[in-house]
Amino acid sequence: MPLYDSEAVVLRTVDFREADRIVTFLTPGHGRLSGLARGAKRLRSRFGASLEVLTHGRLVYFDRQGKNLIGINHFDVLHSFQGIREDLLRSASSQYLAELALHFVPERQAAPECFGLLVAALGQMEAAKGPEALLRIFEIQFLALLGYAPRLDACVSCGRKAAAYGFSSKQGGLVCGGCGGASKDLASVSRGAVHFWRKASELSRERIGRVALDRRLNGELKRVLHGYLLYLLGREIRSFTFLERLRREFGQVRAAR
Repeated sequence: MPLYDSEAVVLRTVDFREADRIVTFLTPGHGRLSGLARGAKRLRSRFGASLEVLTHGRLVYFDRQGKNLIGINHFDVLHSFQGIREDLLRSASSQYLAELALHFVPERQAAPECFGLLVAALGQMEAAKGPEALLRIFEIQFLALLGYAPRLDACVSCGRKAAAYGFSSKQGGLVCGGCGGASKDLASVSRGAVHFWRKASELSRERIGRVALDRRLNGELKRVLHGYLLYLLGREIRSFTFLERLRREFGQVRAAR
C-alpha cells in the first residue's frame, strides 16, 4: 500500500467509534481529503493535539484504491496558529474560513491556489488590522479561485455601463437599472463596495491582512457576499451564523460598559 505525504490544513474532525476520529483536510494537490485517525481520541494517542481544526502541518497517509477514507499515518505540525486560538473572535473568523473551504473545495481535485490562500489568511489573522476586512478579502479571492468571480465592470445582462447597479447572485454580477426589472434577487450595492471588491481581488497574499475597512462598507460587502455564497451553496453556513451572534454579544458588552 503506497505511502503519500502532503501539506495540509485540518478543516474538521468528527468522533468515530470509541477511540477514532474522521479528519477532513485541505491539501494543495488533492483538494479535500478525509481520513481515519485510529486511536486519536485516546489519552496517549500518537497524534496528541496535532489534529485540532485550523492546524497547518504535513500529512503522511495511505490511500487505498476504492476507499473513501485515507488512512492517516501521522500529522506533523508546521503551524498551530496558537495566537488565533487565544482570541475568540479571530478563532471564530478562522473557523468560518475553514468551513468555506470544507463546503466549496472539491474532494480529491487539486486546489493549490485555494490552499495557499487559506494558509496565508490564517497566517495573517492574528495580526490583521481587522478580522472583518480579512474575511471580506478572503471571500472575494476565494470566489474568484473557484470560478465564481462576478462581473463588476458593466451590467452582466446587457453589457452596458451605468451610473448605478444592483447585484444579482443568480446572474453573477452587476445589473443596471434598465435590466433590474427582470431580476428578483437584486441587492443594492454602492460604488465604494464595487471599488473595494475590484481592488481586493488584485491584492497579493502578503497584503490581505493589512487592509482596513470601515464599518458601513464592511456591512454592505458582508451582506452582498453572504447572499452570493448562500446562493452558490444552497444553505446557510453554520460558522457564519455563530460568528454574527458572537459579534452582537461583544457589541452588547461594549455598549453596557
